[in-house]
Amino acid sequence: MRAVLFSLALAGCSVHTARPVGVSGTEGIERYVDASPFGRLELGAYFADSGRANRLADSLYQLLPDAGTEIRALTLHLAPDRRITAIDITYGDLRRYADEVAHARGRLGDPSRTRTDDDGSQYTVWQDARTRFELVGRVFSNRSTVTGRLTDLLFGR
Repeated sequence: MRAVLFSLALAGCSVHTARPVGVSGTEGIERYVDASPFGRLELGAYFADSGRANRLADSLYQLLPDAGTEIRALTLHLAPDRRITAIDITYGDLRRYADEVAHARGRLGDPSRTRTDDDGSQYTVWQDARTRFELVGRVFSNRSTVTGRLTDLLFGR
């Protein structure tokens, strides 16, 4: 009887995961950024609003959202067919890395990876089968910056 109870106890303690190691345990990572006055900018969507963007290169466009969005700038990376493959987000000065990580963790669950570099830069990554979202926090001369990047992992497959 003890052996049966012990077996049942061990079976109840086993850990099962439905996701590969290094992949976020969320239903899915949001593939878009809402930024007024541009609306929703989504990975995989065609970018046709280049008239309101600063062209940095053939495949790079920068958008400057309204101040109320707390996003200082968005940089869109485009494929040759003008689909959005990545979105770089530069957050406003009032945004803090720890707060952004806590907010993302509330929406996305535990991150897939975290790391801190020798220079103190901090990285937190959430990833599912289609999308990677990376938050980066850096401190330069007593100033803190927070950036993010949404990347379409399906592009080019």
